[in-house]
Amino acid sequence: MKKLLSLTLALATLSATCYAEQPKAADYRNIMSSGNFYVEYEYNYAKKILAVQNGKRMDYTMLQSQPNTALAALGFINPLFAIAGFLGGGEKKVPSTLYQDGKYYQFESKKKATMAYYNQLDDPNIDPAAGWNMVRVKLALPEALVTFAPNDVFNSFTGFKAPCFIESGKKTFGKKEFNYDKYSTTYNNMNGQPMYKKNFYMLYDLEKGELQSIKVMVRVGNEEEREADEIKNIKITGELPEKITDIPEGCKVYAVGLGDINDLVQRPVLVENYSKKETEAK
Repeated sequence: MKKLLSLTLALATLSATCYAEQPKAADYRNIMSSGNFYVEYEYNYAKKILAVQNGKRMDYTMLQSQPNTALAALGFINPLFAIAGFLGGGEKKVPSTLYQDGKYYQFESKKKATMAYYNQLDDPNIDPAAGWNMVRVKLALPEALVTFAPNDVFNSFTGFKAPCFIESGKKTFGKKEFNYDKYSTTYNNMNGQPMYKKNFYMLYDLEKGELQSIKVMVRVGNEEEREADEIKNIKITGELPEKITDIPEGCKVYAVGLGDINDLVQRPVLVENYSKKETEAK
C-alpha cells in the first residue's frame, strides 16, 4: 500500500512538472501587466522595440529583411504586421510610432512627425498612403507575446488572443537544447471548421531560464508541423531606458492632413514644437 501511494505521489509530481510553465513565464506576465514595460525582439522582417510607460506607447521599427510573403498570403503570418513594418523604421533608435493622451504620432525622423487624434484615424479624408490605418497595429504586440499580456488594450486592434498552454519540457532546435513551453491556437473557417493550428514554442535558456526565442509552427490537418515564423533575441523587462517614450528634442509635429486647403497648397500646420527653446518657454 505504501509503495502504491509513493508511486502515485511520484507520478503526480512528474505530471505537475511536465505541465507547469517555466518560472519566468509568471515574471513576464507580471511585468507586462504592470502598465510599464520594455519589449525588444526580432520578428521575421524587422527589429522592434515597444516601450509602454505611464499610458504612453512608443514603437521603434528597424527594417532588416523582406517578410515571408508566401506564408503571409496563406494567413500563417498576420499580414497586418508585414504591412505595418514597412510603414516605419529606418535608423536605430528613431521612433516610428507613438500614442499618448489620445493622440497618435508617426515619425519621419527625429526632427519631424505628424499627429492625428484617435477619432481622426477612421476619417475618410485622411491620406490612405500615410499608413494611419496601421498605426495602432504597430503599437500592438505580436501574437506569440500576447501569451504574456492577454489583457493588453491594443490586442483589440489585432484581434490576437492568448494561445492555450499545452505542455512543457525539453526540446532541441538546431543543435541547442532548450526548456520550452508550448501554446496553441486553432483557426477556423467561416463555417467553424478547423483550418489550421498555430503552435508556439517558447524556448528558454537552460542555465538562466530566460526566454530566448519563440518558434511559430503550423499544422494543417494531419500534416507534420512546419515552421512559419520565429521571434528571436527577445528581451522583456520592467526597466525602461531613460526618455524611451519621449518625443525627441528638436522634433516639430504637424497636424495630419484631412483634405483641407492646407493639404491642397501642401502647407502642413505645426501643432507641437519640441525644440529646446520652445520647451524651456513652457
